[in-house]
Amino acid sequence: MATEETFYDRIGGHQVFENLASHFYALVTQDPILRPMYPPEDLGAAARRLMLFLEQYWGGPTTYQEERGHPRLRMRHAGFHIDDSARVAWLRCMKSAVDEIEAEQSLKAELWSYLEGAAQFLVNQPNSIYFLGWDLLPILRTSPFRIYQSVPSADLTVVMRSPTVSTDPLTSRTSISSPTPY
Repeated sequence: MATEETFYDRIGGHQVFENLASHFYALVTQDPILRPMYPPEDLGAAARRLMLFLEQYWGGPTTYQEERGHPRLRMRHAGFHIDDSARVAWLRCMKSAVDEIEAEQSLKAELWSYLEGAAQFLVNQPNSIYFLGWDLLPILRTSPFRIYQSVPSADLTVVMRSPTVSTDPLTSRTSISSPTPY
C-alpha cells in the first residue's frame, strides 16, 4: 500500500524547513522587537525547535513530540509579551524566510497562510483586537463621527470610546485597538 505524499515531502523535506528556520532566526537577531525575547545562548535551540515543530506539523518526522511532548503553542509562548508589534515583526522576518525557500509558489502560499494564523493565535496581550473581514471597517475609517458602543457587563452598561483602526502594512489586514472605558 502506497503512502500519500505529505506537504513536508512536497515542499522539499528537512532541508527546506532547516533553511526556513535558519533564515528566520538570522533575521530575529537583527530585529529590535524580537531579539530581546531570546537569550543569546538559546537562538540555536530555538531555531531547531521551530524547525522540528514545522516538520512535524506538515507531516514530517515526529521528533518534536518525542523530545518535547505535545506542542501546546499557546502555553509555551505564554511567558512572552506578544502584542501586535511583535506579531508584525515575527511575520516580517518569517515572510522573508518563506520567500527565500526554494519551493512552488502554491506550497509557499499554503505555508504562509498557516504561519499568519499561528502568529495571530499567539498574540497574548490585550492591546488590540484583530478582526478578519469585518464589513464595517471601511465605514469606520471614513466616518467623520465617533462611533460609541455599549458593552453590557452583568447589570452594568459600560460606554466605551470608539476603537482606533489601523491597517497592518505587511498583511493589509486591519486591527482595532481595544477601546478604553470612559
